[in-house]
Amino acid sequence: MKIEDLLNRFALSFKFKSIAFLKYSIRLYHKYRANMI
Repeated sequence: MKIEDLLNRFALSFKFKSIAFLKYSIRLYHKYRANMI
């Protein structure tokens, strides 16, 4: 297994996790805003 393949796989998983985290935080933010009003 090449180092480039390992780096690409790591970058893809990191990108996927960061996108999922962004969606989750946005959902939490909207829930918080709805409770404030």
